[in-house]
Amino acid sequence: DGLKSGRVYIRTRGPQGPTLEFDAEVDGTSYPMGAVIPATGPTRIRLSARVGRAEGQTLWWVRNGAVTGVQPVGAGPAEHEVDAAPGDWFSVTVTDGPDVTLIGNPVYLRR
Repeated sequence: DGLKSGRVYIRTRGPQGPTLEFDAEVDGTSYPMGAVIPATGPTRIRLSARVGRAEGQTLWWVRNGAVTGVQPVGAGPAEHEVDAAPGDWFSVTVTDGPDVTLIGNPVYLRR
């Protein structure tokens, strides 16, 4: 069910690696990782990532393959607000120094 819905992520350190809950909110509606968000024009999106077992590591916000923000992983959820356009996609990556420890599946804006 998770694979079909796109709500999956990669932990490079196996089951003991970081965990992820990632979603996007548009106009009060929440869309989970893997979702396609309806959009007919420019849209303001609030991205939220809750990363477990990775305190002290680094969270990278990604838009269409380019990094748009970086912040340390803390105990609570991390948020990132962006202006988006139809066709954009957003995801997160977590690193521990130079090593990638987690790669999240994106959320997409419908073209």
